[in-house]
Amino acid sequence: MQVKSLTKTVCLLTAATMSSGTLLAAQPAVPLCACVSDAPDWNFPSEASRLLKEIRSAAFRLTDNAANLKSYGPGGVSWHGHAGELTLIREQINAVGKRIQRLHTIRHATAPWQQEAIDSMTPMAATLASRTEAAIRYLQDNRTYLWSETYRDHVQTLSSRADQMKKSVSLHLELAETLDKLEALRDRTASIGS
Repeated sequence: MQVKSLTKTVCLLTAATMSSGTLLAAQPAVPLCACVSDAPDWNFPSEASRLLKEIRSAAFRLTDNAANLKSYGPGGVSWHGHAGELTLIREQINAVGKRIQRLHTIRHATAPWQQEAIDSMTPMAATLASRTEAAIRYLQDNRTYLWSETYRDHVQTLSSRADQMKKSVSLHLELAETLDKLEALRDRTASIGS
């Protein structure tokens, strides 16, 4: 298995975790749309919400893949099965990493709740990426010894962090919906009083 793109994701997420600014200095994994620089009225909060929803979907898939990997008992599944799940996890993490990178780029123009979501997800994604890379390397070196304490720890961390990310993103999106409902109720209340 190649870990090149996963290593890049780990590096980008780690840099995002450590920096308080954006990832503009890093080479973007996905070229930014040319329309971003040409459109001064680009709706960054809307884009951020869309990206967060995409991350939530990826986190649900990550949770399922990590749970599958965690359910594999000793001797029940060959190393090929483990490699397949780790490949799926790696693909989801890379997808999340690209979205988080974009979120860091537009963070300055997003709503406060979106900034909180970005800040809370970044370290979780960095942990997921580094643990996935470690699990892949372990699997490459130890195909016949899949239930060592080291490997089980990687798998357990993948499972718990994926679930944590899913819950965190879901809660932030639920908070946004609640804030929108509150604002709508305020508008209705103000219109009744007029």
